[in-house]
Order: sequence, then C-alpha cells, then structure tokens
Amino acid sequence: MPTLTNDELMTLREIYLCDLEKLRKDASLNLILKVTNTCMRTSAAMISIVDDTHQHILLSTNANNSSIEKKQSFCYYSIKSGKDIFVSHDTLLDPSFKDNPPNPHNHNIRFYASALLKGPNNAIFGNLCVVDYKYPHWPLDLQLKQLRWLGDLVSLQLEKIDQESKSSITNLYMIDKLQHIGQLEFNLALRNGTQLILCILNLNGFSLINRTLGHAAGNSFLHECADLLQTLMLDDDLIFSLEPDRFAVLMNIKKDMLGVDIAQSLQHKLGQLHISNAPTGYKLYPVIGLGFLNPHDQTFNDLFIRAEKALSLAEMQGNGAMVELHDGHNNQSIGCTHRVGQW
Repeated sequence: MPTLTNDELMTLREIYLCDLEKLRKDASLNLILKVTNTCMRTSAAMISIVDDTHQHILLSTNANNSSIEKKQSFCYYSIKSGKDIFVSHDTLLDPSFKDNPPNPHNHNIRFYASALLKGPNNAIFGNLCVVDYKYPHWPLDLQLKQLRWLGDLVSLQLEKIDQESKSSITNLYMIDKLQHIGQLEFNLALRNGTQLILCILNLNGFSLINRTLGHAAGNSFLHECADLLQTLMLDDDLIFSLEPDRFAVLMNIKKDMLGVDIAQSLQHKLGQLHISNAPTGYKLYPVIGLGFLNPHDQTFNDLFIRAEKALSLAEMQGNGAMVELHDGHNNQSIGCTHRVGQW
C-alpha cells in the first residue's frame, strides 16, 4: 500500500481519536444537518469522513450510511483540494471530474458543496457536505457563508464531545483511546517499517503529595506533569493518562535508541520538577517500562502487555528504574536502564 502523506496520517489519527458511534447519536449534529439542508435547499446534507481507503457517511439527513472507495467520492476531491469551501455547481459538466470522475453510482448527484471540518486536535476530520440529486445549483455567497458557519458549529460540537473522553485532571486521553488508536499505530508501523514503542511511566512518590498536601495539590501537580510531558514530546507522539499517577507515551519512530533517549529525558525532567509546598527533601522518582514492537506481535495489545510487564519489572528494581522489553539478548546498559530480552 502507498505511504500516507503527513496530512493523511493526521486525518486518520483524528478520525480514530473521535468516538464515531457517539457522534452518530448526537442530537446537536443531527439538528445542524437539518439546518444545513434547509439553508442550502438541497436534497441531502451529510457529515462524511475519508480514511486511507474509503469515504464513509457518518451522518445524513436521508439515512445514507454508505461507504465507497475514497477516489470514487466527491469528498475525497474536496479534501484533496484544500479549499475551505468546495463547490461543484453541475457535476456532469465540471472539468474537475472530466478525467477522474467519482463513482458512477454518484453520477445522479448534480450538485455538490462542502465545508472542511477540523477535528478536536486541529487536523482535518472530514466534510459537512450537501448534494442535490436532480438539479445543478448556483448558491448565493450568503448561503456558502452559512455552510462555512455551520461547518464551524460541527467542529465545535466535535470538540465538546471529544472533551468528555479526556481526563478532567490532565486533559489527556485515557486508556480506552490508547487501545483504539494504538491498533492504528501498530498497523502503520508494520506498513511503513518503523518502530513502535509504548512508554508507561509511574510517578513513584506521587502518593506522598496527596497525603501531605491534599488532593487539590496532587491534581494540580498531575496537570503540571502532563504539560511537561507535552513540551518534551515529538509532534507525532501521543500521550495518555492511564491512572492517577501513570502516563503512557506512544512513539512511532525510525530508531529504537531515539525512544530510549526520549524516555530518559522524561525521567530526568520529571525528577527535577519543582513541587510547591512539598515536604523538605521530597523528590519524584519516575519509574518507566518500555515495550518495543516485536515481529511476532499480532495486535497492539501484545505490545501493551509487554510495556506493562516492563513497568512491573522496573517497579521491582525501585525508584528511578527503567526497563525495556523487546527482541534481543539480556544485557545491562548504562545508568538506571536495564535491558531485558524478548518477552
């Protein structure tokens, strides 16, 4: 399969991070679709997404939930164009589709217009689009502005729904999102020949903050830790809250040692984090487990189990330990890192 462009990759991640089933049931999104259809005076309005292979109708005023190959869909061309508003007044006469027409089954669509939708993480999520099955349309400028505004309303609603799936303390996605997008990253790593590393980090000593300073101080500190992690990560890395004192970082990289270097940097920076009003001499001793993608892995869950096992071994070694589990032979590395063979 062809390698995805960076924009296509970011779009794919945006789709996987959204709860599509929850979006389908959202009353506000369905109402926005009805208003859009009325404003544009068309046959149907819909929210569509385009993944690496297909276009999918997420919501529609005419109950159309079909999927077709992406290069046979109007939405693929509208996203590819990069236009904030894409309009094909008469699809049968549009020169844009002369050499590469969409699916022949779509040729009964005479008019198509769409507004690009931004997802909660600012990548392209899909389109708010309208179609007419009988007549061409030449919408007024005001109608096209309204289409854009309604698209913005959809994006705001996507953000609101997405926020509900994040930790109220750290504002990070939680374990269910890690499992979901982890499988995507697993598939991409195999497809592109890159290394996938899952880093699970335990803030050893964090419980002392809750006991001595109270839960409000503890929550504030966790938020600071999350902010610090985000400043240290590469653009493509994904960070999650697993438990109150555990974080996970998913890295899809080209070199194993880059992931080790990043983990060591996280450990060092968190160990230096200043804690206001903390007990004298208090210090955080982060413990890290690193799971590396194994050629024999069948699913992302295999990698997740490996990373958890690595963390358990690190916790057995004590404060400041870091353990890797991946292919290779047992050998001791420099500092607090202990390399363990394939598990």
